[in-house]
Amino acid sequence: MEMMFALSTNQLVDIAYALRDRVQQGLRKDDQEVRCLLTYVPASEDWKSTRAIVVDLGGTNVRAAILRTEGSQLVIDQGPNESVLPIQRGMPLAKETFLDVQANLIRDLKPESGLPLGYCFSYPTRSTFNGDAKLLNWTKEVFVPDTVGHHVGRMLLDRITATDFECKNVVVINDTIASLFASLTMNPVDAHIGLIVGTGTNVAMFIDSSKVMKLPADLPWRGDIPVNLESGNFIPPHLTEYDQSVDEGSENPGHQVFEKAVSGAYLGRILKTVFPQSNFDPDSGSRGVVQLAYNTSESSLESEIARQILKRSAKLVAASLAGILHLIASTKPLKTARIVAEGSLFWKAPGYSIEVERTLNSLLSEMEIPSIRVEINRVANANLIGSAIAALVK
Repeated sequence: MEMMFALSTNQLVDIAYALRDRVQQGLRKDDQEVRCLLTYVPASEDWKSTRAIVVDLGGTNVRAAILRTEGSQLVIDQGPNESVLPIQRGMPLAKETFLDVQANLIRDLKPESGLPLGYCFSYPTRSTFNGDAKLLNWTKEVFVPDTVGHHVGRMLLDRITATDFECKNVVVINDTIASLFASLTMNPVDAHIGLIVGTGTNVAMFIDSSKVMKLPADLPWRGDIPVNLESGNFIPPHLTEYDQSVDEGSENPGHQVFEKAVSGAYLGRILKTVFPQSNFDPDSGSRGVVQLAYNTSESSLESEIARQILKRSAKLVAASLAGILHLIASTKPLKTARIVAEGSLFWKAPGYSIEVERTLNSLLSEMEIPSIRVEINRVANANLIGSAIAALVK
């Protein structure tokens, strides 16, 4: 059968180097293709408290919990309490309702006053020096009026303060940065990477702040700084006419091109573009593609192409990781690296994580850094743990 989504080793190396170069551009200047959003939270083990409140806002689902330190680890002490934002398709959500859903979850934990708050906020923001973050725009069919351009942590703190307790401070990070911080609870390695491959995709890393040319000169920062790459906006070489068609028919043509080739939200659309007469539902996402690829009673061209699309997604993820590790290796000696991965596509699609690991090791050899030992891990409650760490060290 035709291998229309195959990528050669040389093409994958091209993609790895291209992402590395775009990341370097994003570290030099704002508003580049790969945005490299800085998060002003140190990678420190100097915890300033033993307990923290955490809110995890991922899409329309919200969780709240209290975590406590236990030696060098963090464990859930209370919760998590869960709720869903009452979103109606195409309708704005009132700001008061948006904040009350979260504040009520925290109040139900009955926390003592004075705890720090870690806020995992999975929408585009720009971090501020005090640990808060300014909302850039809404995604995922959510829109809350009178919030864009505002500090999301301060909004939630003000709503909490209006009840019967106060928080010491708030630190806002996104889910990829939370995965990155969760890696710090495990054995020491030379490099940490946070990875999301689910409905969307993104990567975060720690990098020596001296390599970040856009870091404000008056900011007294030493050592590593967390960077949310927003790598889904990368435009990789060697994509197909089908990718171009999906991009042109999307809600945001020319943006999130890498995400459209990799993530679960778009894999079904790619398959439908190849087989426009098929009964396949393009909105069934990666689950539908996996079902067609691996759970059919007999093989067909459509099921073969579904497997190719999934395999290419894994290889593209591996290429992006290889490019990032190549960049980090240019800044310091690098022998060990850990990737904390989250997302249903990465962990639930048959053979996906294995393909990422196999391809990554092959590419590191091709790129002449074969001595790096990479481990890929899954951390239970990574968003809660990573956000608690951020709150405790800031």
